[in-house]
Amino acid sequence: MLRTALAICLALLFALPASAQWTREQRSEFTTDCVEGCQTNPNVHPSRRSECGAYCGCVMGESEKFITAIEYDRIDKIARDGGKDPMLDRFAQTFPLCNKRIFGQ
Repeated sequence: MLRTALAICLALLFALPASAQWTREQRSEFTTDCVEGCQTNPNVHPSRRSECGAYCGCVMGESEKFITAIEYDRIDKIARDGGKDPMLDRFAQTFPLCNKRIFGQ
């Protein structure tokens, strides 16, 4: 699930003040994958799918606080290859945080 979540999630809805300076391409890739994954997630009620953009923006914003553009590419590759990394674990901690903020769960 963590691997799938990272593969689904990593780039941008709009330019956020980015302390980690993700590239435009990374933000775009993240947003596209994350929103698609969120909207097809059976745990997201169809009436709430319009909030997926806000959820993904939250995950991205929180992640940019500690994942640099260089780290993004590294952990994205690890996740897509099914590997493990402490940074992936930290990234996964953003999911429940943003789920609560956006969906109240």
